[in-house]
Parts: sequence; structure tokens; C-alpha cells
Amino acid sequence: MDFDAEPGRASLRLTIRGVEGELLDSDVLDVDVPDYTAPQVSLSSPVVLRARTPRELQALTADPLPLAAAAREFRRTDRVVIRVAAHAPGGTVPTVTARLLNRAGQPMSDLAPQASTVLGAGTFHVDVPLASLPSGDFIIEVKAASGESEAKQLIGFRVVS
Repeated sequence: MDFDAEPGRASLRLTIRGVEGELLDSDVLDVDVPDYTAPQVSLSSPVVLRARTPRELQALTADPLPLAAAAREFRRTDRVVIRVAAHAPGGTVPTVTARLLNRAGQPMSDLAPQASTVLGAGTFHVDVPLASLPSGDFIIEVKAASGESEAKQLIGFRVVS
């Protein structure tokens, strides 16, 4: 579902109804709506995706609205894909970089963000293979930069057996 919202904090009231219209659940979510007209670089909230097979990985990167992973705990056999949109003043696309960090925030390796061919300019995905990582906690840092302006998102996750 798409809708317009003014920049700033917004509350969303969600109501889930059954087939016959009965109330199943409701919730209120507070979200920050970014101001894309501001003269600075911004990054959307990252979407974390999990692929268990090469076919799933291919399907995830081709799907404009894949189902996001709810958990942040993955097996070494999984591939994690981070999807993020980057915006810069004047409708330009900023430079996007990504790094894998250890739990202390120290860099381990650079990752290569790829421009999305499905969602268009400004949307990137970062493929994170986990096979070579030991069990433990890690962070993916995604940065977007244009001129002197920079935005950063950190995504924490755990690798288990």
C-alpha cells in the first residue's frame, strides 16, 4: 500500500480483519517519514532479506516487494541481502558504500552495493554471503555520500552454526 505523508513523525494504526470482517488484531506503529526535499543525503530504512538457495537469491533481487526477514539471526548457509534507497539533493543519486563490521564496530571487509535493476535509480542491494563468517554478532554499515553530505545506516545481525 502506498500513501503520501508529510515529513516527520507519523503514527500508523493497523487493523487486521478476518475473511468475514471480524477483528483479529490491531497495532499502532510510530514511523519517521524522511524529508526528501531537504538539502542533504538520506537513506531509507534498510530492508533485510534472507536467501537460503541460489534460486531464492535470484528471486529476491528480481522481486520489487519481497518478504523481509523478521529475524536477525542467520545460518552460515544463508545469504543476506540488504536493500536500501539513497537520495541526494537535486534528484541525483549519491555514492553508496557498504562494509562488514565486527561487533566492536571495526571494519572486516568492504561489500559491493549493486544498483537495483528492478526498482530504478537510487535503490541498491548489498549481497552478504555468510559462509566464511564465524558464529557471532556483526554489523553492516551502509553509507551514502554526495559532496559534504553523508547518511549512514547500521544493521546488526547474528550468525549461528
